[in-house]
Amino acid sequence: PSEPKTKKRSFGRKPPGERFDEMLRQCLEWEDRLGCVPSEGEVAVLANEGDLTECTIDVNLEQRQAVADDDDGDDEESRLLQVLKGALVGARCDPLVEALKMCYLDYSPLRLGGDVIFKLLGRVVQ
Repeated sequence: PSEPKTKKRSFGRKPPGERFDEMLRQCLEWEDRLGCVPSEGEVAVLANEGDLTECTIDVNLEQRQAVADDDDGDDEESRLLQVLKGALVGARCDPLVEALKMCYLDYSPLRLGGDVIFKLLGRVVQ
């Protein structure tokens, strides 16, 4: 039996739903690689009490914040790290994932923005 082919759109791009699902999987892989995966107990607590897990992103944010405070400058990479941290936390919140997926699928300008942000976050993780 032949394997099912992935439906692709023009220019060889996958449909938006598949791209969204791949981005979500990539966020969870980044979370694991960066040491930000919460334990089972923390997943429930995170929703109620805030972030208990310190991971690579937290450490980098603290270091960059200290430098930014000394320089009184605006650090773009610190902002991207904040966005990355939010993406990783949000990837574990099913209602948020569903809402973002709906917006991503239904609104092409938001899809374009999401693709650009995801590409930038990929550079930060590298």
